[in-house]
Amino acid sequence: MRKNVLGGLFLGVAGLVMALGTAHAEGVSVSIDDANGATVISAPGLPDGVAYPDAIDTQITGKASFDNADNGVTVQLIQGSGDAAVVAYTRQADLTCDEANSCTWSFTVPFIITPGDYTVLATAGEAAAEEGGDPITATAQIAVTIL
Repeated sequence: MRKNVLGGLFLGVAGLVMALGTAHAEGVSVSIDDANGATVISAPGLPDGVAYPDAIDTQITGKASFDNADNGVTVQLIQGSGDAAVVAYTRQADLTCDEANSCTWSFTVPFIITPGDYTVLATAGEAAAEEGGDPITATAQIAVTIL
């Protein structure tokens, strides 16, 4: 089972390393599969075993890789830009990794998000290799429209 100890650390360092689509820093990398400018639906949750049709895109997905198993991906939805930017929502993505710490992640847009244009910021991070060291992070971002 993956530890999610880094979630809070990502918030403070999310702006340090930014790139559109893909980022890589010292063995940590993250990418967003959705295209820049994609449209994603904010839809209510469904009962277990029931899924929306593929034509209704309710998730933002991507890939990440890490050097160790103490890792995670945090996703932020940001409205506005510059001084007017506001973090509307932050949550750990669902993460599935193999033995080599090559992972896929998914983030379901919550129903509480109001329609509009957002920046999606995905930050992958892992604990420092040395105790007391800084966590290693990589960040990717895209613009989306949420309906």
